[in-house]
Amino acid sequence: MKHLLLLIALLAAVPELYAQKPKATEAAATLPVDPDTKQVSYSAVVEAPSTTKDQLYERALEWMTKTYQSDNDVVQIKDKQQGKLVAKGYTTLTQASGSVGMAMFGVMPTPALFLEQTHTLYLKDGRYKYVLTDLALKSANSRDLTRYPLDASKVPLGFTKKSWAAALTKADEEVKARIASLNQAMLVNGKNPSDF
Repeated sequence: MKHLLLLIALLAAVPELYAQKPKATEAAATLPVDPDTKQVSYSAVVEAPSTTKDQLYERALEWMTKTYQSDNDVVQIKDKQQGKLVAKGYTTLTQASGSVGMAMFGVMPTPALFLEQTHTLYLKDGRYKYVLTDLALKSANSRDLTRYPLDASKVPLGFTKKSWAAALTKADEEVKARIASLNQAMLVNGKNPSDF
């Protein structure tokens, strides 16, 4: 009788073993889209009380110079009188497995991706505005010149849905970290180290 009850309990559990488990879906980060251009764009006006346009310009230029260090990163516009700086550059993102090309089949290690961007700063007394646009991912493979705009409506060729979602999330995290770094540099108070 004990064996019969054990057998019935095991048979009752078999369907549970073969039942499909819900797939874990990895949703991509929701990226901000400019309503006019319909492209991914991060922007905000930040208050910087008791700070002149010239002080903000010097802080912004120093931050851009430190942030965009590569030969491919260029501060393209430096207009102190108008209070405008524009830099084009990239950040290296390491990708989770299954990102580009044959890596999604496990044939070769997953390559890193570059996050290309244009960073524009507008400076006025007591405030500044940052705008990050032209955001695109590019393979770190120098032979693959394909750009993958972050506002692509479909999953680009070479990505799985999961890897594209992971890439967008990673890009979003990187942009937010860059913005936090800028805000910290711009709102620094205290004595200028060159004043001694």
